[in-house]
Amino acid sequence: MSVKFKISSVAAAISFALLNTTSIQAQEKDNDTEVIEVTGFKASLLKSLNNKRNTDTVSDSIFAEDIGKSADQDIGEALQRVTGVSIQRGQGAGETEGTTVTVRGAGPNLNNISLNGIVLTSNTENQAVDLSAYSADILNSIEVIKTASADQDEGSLGANIELKTFRPLDASKNRRVVELQGRYDDYAEENDYKISGSFSEKFLDETLGVYVTAFKETQSSRRDMFYTDQLKLFSADNAIDQHTGQLTGPVTGYINGQNGFKLFQNNMDRQGFTTSLQWAISDNSELVLGVTQADQLMETDDNTIGSLGSLEPYQDEDLARILDPQDPWLVYNSENQMFTKKLDRQARGRTARLQSGVETENSVYSLEFSHYFTDTLRMDIRGGYSKTKADDDYYSYLNSNNYAHVSDDALRAVDASVIEPTGYDCTSGQCYIVTGTGLVDFGPGQTGAAGESNKDNVITTAYNPDDLNAIHLQQAVSRDRIMTDKQKSLYVDFDWDLDLGPIRKIEFGTKFQKREKDVFNQQYWFEGVPQPLGQDALGIGIDSIRLSQVTDGQTPFGDNFLADLGYARTNNTDGWWTLNARKAFALLFENDNVRTKPKLSNDRQIELDNFAAYAKASFAFLDDTLTGNIGLRYVESEVASLGYSSLDWQNNAVSDRNLIKIATDTSLAACTPTQLYNNGVDDEDGYKLAGGFDANGNWGPIAEQSCYDVDYDLGPAQRSRYADGSVPEDPEEFSSTASNDVDMWLPSMTLNYNLSDDMIVRFAASKTMARPRIDSLKPSMEMREFVWGAGNSTMKLSNPYLEPLESENLDLSYEWYFNEGGALTVALFHKDMSNFEEDASINGHWQDLRGVTSEELKQLDPTSEILIEKPGGKALKYDDAQAQGINCMIDRRHKWQTNALSSSEECDTIIAEVIRNGAGGTNKGIEIGYNQNYDFLNGWMAGLGTAINYTYSDSKTDAETGLLNTELAALPMENISKHTYNVSTFWEQDGNLVRLAYNYRSDSLARRSFESGALWNEGGGQLDLSANYQINDHFTLTFNAVNLNNRKSRQYYTNLTEEKVNIEGNAMEGEANKSRTIREWTSGTVYRLGLRATF
Repeated sequence: MSVKFKISSVAAAISFALLNTTSIQAQEKDNDTEVIEVTGFKASLLKSLNNKRNTDTVSDSIFAEDIGKSADQDIGEALQRVTGVSIQRGQGAGETEGTTVTVRGAGPNLNNISLNGIVLTSNTENQAVDLSAYSADILNSIEVIKTASADQDEGSLGANIELKTFRPLDASKNRRVVELQGRYDDYAEENDYKISGSFSEKFLDETLGVYVTAFKETQSSRRDMFYTDQLKLFSADNAIDQHTGQLTGPVTGYINGQNGFKLFQNNMDRQGFTTSLQWAISDNSELVLGVTQADQLMETDDNTIGSLGSLEPYQDEDLARILDPQDPWLVYNSENQMFTKKLDRQARGRTARLQSGVETENSVYSLEFSHYFTDTLRMDIRGGYSKTKADDDYYSYLNSNNYAHVSDDALRAVDASVIEPTGYDCTSGQCYIVTGTGLVDFGPGQTGAAGESNKDNVITTAYNPDDLNAIHLQQAVSRDRIMTDKQKSLYVDFDWDLDLGPIRKIEFGTKFQKREKDVFNQQYWFEGVPQPLGQDALGIGIDSIRLSQVTDGQTPFGDNFLADLGYARTNNTDGWWTLNARKAFALLFENDNVRTKPKLSNDRQIELDNFAAYAKASFAFLDDTLTGNIGLRYVESEVASLGYSSLDWQNNAVSDRNLIKIATDTSLAACTPTQLYNNGVDDEDGYKLAGGFDANGNWGPIAEQSCYDVDYDLGPAQRSRYADGSVPEDPEEFSSTASNDVDMWLPSMTLNYNLSDDMIVRFAASKTMARPRIDSLKPSMEMREFVWGAGNSTMKLSNPYLEPLESENLDLSYEWYFNEGGALTVALFHKDMSNFEEDASINGHWQDLRGVTSEELKQLDPTSEILIEKPGGKALKYDDAQAQGINCMIDRRHKWQTNALSSSEECDTIIAEVIRNGAGGTNKGIEIGYNQNYDFLNGWMAGLGTAINYTYSDSKTDAETGLLNTELAALPMENISKHTYNVSTFWEQDGNLVRLAYNYRSDSLARRSFESGALWNEGGGQLDLSANYQINDHFTLTFNAVNLNNRKSRQYYTNLTEEKVNIEGNAMEGEANKSRTIREWTSGTVYRLGLRATF
């Protein structure tokens, strides 16, 4: 519970004088903060200052201007103007699509957000609350409490963010408010609306009050993006230097992985209500019932076109074009060690489309009962229930390719003067994907239909996105997901006012909380029905469905897509052909060669039981000049979890290295047609297998088929003879359970010293904790073999035994309230965090698990019995590993790619994303705030005012050696900018308002572990405008413009561990090159015009 912060009579008088133009109704609550009913933006700032002054914590608050009216119409827009607070809107890597909050280095999962004292549940897979699911119309105030005390709910490292709705008995009069608003997003080019209404009424001699706010709103949005999924290393004997135009000689640098363009289109339809019933039962008892319901449908339509790139070595006959000074294929920038242009024969492309409609229902119920047993002893009982349900209304993901009609072998055979190279070109400053224009000639009488041979296809380019008959489906996924997050809580608190020497109040209480997170997430992958070994399934399964059969037309906005990022019109930026899921699924279900494979590994159930008890004493010395409190909180948490694990092989689409070694043994007799072909004459009926199963079911070479084959790598048909049949099917997915329990003590102390009637110094010391991300606690392992090119196999490993995150905190603040509506505040903070949860990216090898059953796999420890360290960070040769008794998984290759032994001479590399407790880190900094109303000026200038704040954060994680001796560098904490400032300048008179607000953040770390380096957010700012025009006492015209400056956002990569290129450091300190773009995007300005009626 919060407590009364006693101030001197002079200070109290000044506080009253600051607000003497407003209507004040003092209430005897659990703190001494005045409850003020005022209107106008200037008055809302006065409320915030008054609340900050009278509290006994370091905090900031935001108050609504009036019932159902906030200066910022989005909770995220409001919070980002608070010192120490950063907002993430889910447009970069690893983020949700909603609005989440970071406070003083603590990420979205590490801050408690409550509504009327009840912690909110989440529609994400963790506990990060998506604030975009709630309308700002329902709120009376937002308070960000940055220092901890024993009576505050545990679970936050950064701040407790308390959202509060209106209470009808606190209002000075009954109110009726209706607002109609039109909205327009200049990027989405859509018209939207909001309708809201509020009602507040008192009954029974003002002992019973009822308050209701209801709303319905829609909002469309669009986002244009360039992306690359990763950077890969590439070495070349020569390239063209971007700056000199001369030959570089041998160089090694980064190339873009899959890269291209994305068009995001979202439509949000949200409705809800909040109601409060407040009953003053007697002079000593009060009952408050609160109900909030917020329902949202978020529809997403994401279209992608990209180049898949190629790591294949260049062919000698292409060298003249590769190094052509006028139009080279390969250009190198020595400043950032990037190949800024890379074209070649085999850089395929694809289009993809993700469509989803997710219905989210948020319900929050609270019941509070307060009773004074005596004038000095008070009891508060608060029970609450919150629930979030996110349900897929629909979900589909499709992508395309053209490998069934454009083979690697055919591409290699095209004449050097004819081939149209593909890839990417970033030499102009913008990164364009380069595609061809030639159409596939399928041969006499052929159209590319299912089952036709591709041997006589004539091609000129690896990818032409307009060749609708040559492009076909590659992957198709549907999903049925229901995610529920339920939380029940009970709080019992006692306040006992005393006059026992310096002790003025004793507080004690307890909390019981149960949270259940249940995720049913069934993904259904359409895949080809497994074919008998040696039979080529190319072009009869998913890849039999051509783009011409399932297209939905071209993407919209071709006249201005990416234009604000400086892109010109090309055959790709002006639109590309999209995929229609309904058409695709209808054809897939009719195809007997296609089946759906459910994936259970995304299912999980996690249950948390939390108990806490606390005691706190408030004291005063020196005639109340020095006040404060000291307390201790005890916390117990129990976790029980259920998850699923999976291992996905490439099955018989890969080649067997042992069989290839036999085929390349020149000491053996040459293969005869009888050995090679099914019909013993030619390849008309296909090739015989070189391997098979013995009587015991073990896979190995067939003795009579062992011979020297000069054509073992000639093409896919010849390679299929050496198919690896050792893993005909993936092992069944299996479930696991785990449990864990922790307890800890959390001490806290706060001191407040009145230097004068206008100046306060505060000091706070505390220990806080936050629970791990809920989804990280599932006992789950996902492994997937990757056999294409230089890509790596992957592992995702959760950790049900994560420890809570801890922080030891010191705060020192100075507050000077120098005149009416004016304040200067300075706050120093220091957080020493430990057990910081992170996703560590581990580069290693893995055990050969072929033939291991699900039950056997279940018994293996992933970190000690599956993962294998790379000695000195260098890959193990497969034959050397076998000689040393290391049974590593071999680096297999797809039969449609190559059978060259050199491609599989090493143990397979696996990138393991392991969730772990990091050693810790620190975040220290300063927050400065300045507020002033210039009402001492004359005339219209008396309406001027400003609110400015600045935050400096110096954060750093500890360097450490992680799993498999992976070195993790000391870097800033994620999503913390070193410099953040907010400037809000306004003019307000006679109910009329104009306000400009600018929010700026410098660069910040997005992910500490990303490939062999780190991912960073580029800094930038956003300008917003709001205005009100009061027509008369009842009607006000409102206008808002969000993102007036059309902010551009970008993420970039720096190298931390890859020794083949320059090792870099902290990008925020200028120790790294910032030009390697991973993503860059922009969205438009949102305009809102409304009419508000108050009665």
